[in-house]
Amino acid sequence: MPAHLSKDKETNARPDEGVLEKRIASLTKWAWRLVFLGVVLAFAGIAALGGLSSENLGDFGSFLQGAVGSLWSLSAVFFVYVAFLGQRLQLLYQQVQLSALRTQMATQDTELKRATHNQRRIIQIMGAQEIALHAMARLNGITQLVEGYEAILSEMKALEMKQGYSERLSLKIGELEQKRFHRVNQLEAILAMLETVEKTRGEIQTLDAD
Repeated sequence: MPAHLSKDKETNARPDEGVLEKRIASLTKWAWRLVFLGVVLAFAGIAALGGLSSENLGDFGSFLQGAVGSLWSLSAVFFVYVAFLGQRLQLLYQQVQLSALRTQMATQDTELKRATHNQRRIIQIMGAQEIALHAMARLNGITQLVEGYEAILSEMKALEMKQGYSERLSLKIGELEQKRFHRVNQLEAILAMLETVEKTRGEIQTLDAD
């Protein structure tokens, strides 16, 4: 059951509880009043008969059965009805407790889902950061290699210009040019991967902000 429906049901149950409590208290008072009134009438009957004796026991019994018995029967009906209302009130209390428990469980479920979602986001961000750090380390290493190739190529080209054309030197320059080209391609691939990782991190942070 949705949390707002449980709260509405609990709110509606509160006035019913108050009405039942007042009705139970009122009927209980009237029931005890009838019992007390029956006792008073019983003593009044004894006084009216001039005391109890073997001669007036029948009259006193008839009096009790007619007047006092009617009052006590009515009070018994009140007590039975009060017991019924008490059971109904207990059911209302149980409904309120059950609604509160459902609301608490729904809240805990929402918090658990949110915590799980946040944990997954943290893992994704940490994974993206780890990939970025590893890529940066490779980027620095390859950049140093490319710079080393360029320095060697500059020296070899300068030597070639100084000494003139040499087939062996030309082949070495070509090999270094190929290696440099290969490393530059690696640099471009790493940069593209870093852009993708940074874009993914930005999307994750945007979702977390939402």
